[in-house]
Amino acid sequence: LGLVNNFIGLENPRQLPTHLNMIGPIMSENYPPLTSDLQEFLDNNAKVLYIAFGSKGQARPKLAEFLLVQFQRALNEGVADAVVWGGLSKFTLERFPKTYNLNGKEYSTDTILDGSNSKIKLLGWAPQQSILNHPNTKLFLSHGGLDSVYESITSGTPMLFLPFLGDQPGNSMLLTERGVGDYIDYPKMSSDQVYEKLKRLM
Repeated sequence: LGLVNNFIGLENPRQLPTHLNMIGPIMSENYPPLTSDLQEFLDNNAKVLYIAFGSKGQARPKLAEFLLVQFQRALNEGVADAVVWGGLSKFTLERFPKTYNLNGKEYSTDTILDGSNSKIKLLGWAPQQSILNHPNTKLFLSHGGLDSVYESITSGTPMLFLPFLGDQPGNSMLLTERGVGDYIDYPKMSSDQVYEKLKRLM
């Protein structure tokens, strides 16, 4: 007997061995709550973009800089009110870009890294399910890992995928076909193309 944790109705129909039973998604009803600081941050911003790429999907400096430009543009143009970027390792934070440029203006990441920025919050460990279930979280930028996918679908949060490896590209394309999000084909896509996807889903 095999029990498969899936999301019924998500995958394409296919024949399965008789000993396999689809029973998903299996998810805990109890999950860590928001910290008081994070609760206040989410409460005070009506349109929050949440980013997390899983424990193994750390953004390299070039990609982090690329994403920061998109986030800053979204903030400047009122597409998003705030950004929460979770799951960042110490190694990633040590290599985090010091500056990024948008429309000829240079932005420093000093306040982002020291936690004093009022619009962009970086987190190591993040209470993801609590963040996704907050009504002000409007979009989840994800690597497309299945645990994150199930949590996002259950919370009703649209997804924008940036897949890295393994089953993530396939998951991203399938979920785009299902109408629950869209995906970024980085680095083939231009900055404007990525921003338009983010803007449309927010």
